[in-house]
Amino acid sequence: MATAIRTLSYDEGRGSSILMQMGAKSGMQWRSFYIPFASEMPPGTHAFGSSLHGLAFGEGGSMFLMPLDFGPDGRKVSYEDWWAGEPVVQFSDGHVTRKQLVLGLANQDGGAHVDLPGRHITSLFESSPTFVRENHAELQGEDQVAHQRDLLHVQMRTVANEVLHSLGSVTV
Repeated sequence: MATAIRTLSYDEGRGSSILMQMGAKSGMQWRSFYIPFASEMPPGTHAFGSSLHGLAFGEGGSMFLMPLDFGPDGRKVSYEDWWAGEPVVQFSDGHVTRKQLVLGLANQDGGAHVDLPGRHITSLFESSPTFVRENHAELQGEDQVAHQRDLLHVQMRTVANEVLHSLGSVTV
């Protein structure tokens, strides 16, 4: 999915995206399903949110789900805002953009595979939230990586869905 999205839309470096070559990219209405947290989180609250759901771990290790409704078509935003401006996932002390996600998961030398380890994937994991247990202790080692990987895969699926909705606005 990441390689397909990079091929369709990424124009930095020496390459030119398929949508740019078709003359369709500038006229597209990019769909965003991202919705920020509806309320401020108290200091020290571990939280993350995306277009699918949000979780917060509060006093006494409690956990609650905050469903987020983004509607069937999402919002329409510019490519620049969609790609590098607004986050695809947000958490207590940071966020990950679509650009970070796609470039982190797509191969960097033009192939259709994932570079592990690589500079972009390493940066992506470093930008991802740190998952904690109910007692607020951080997950360690492979447990942490597995939770981060799952979150990134879910978000990649969301970005692919946004692109599918966006392609409906293509005129050539």
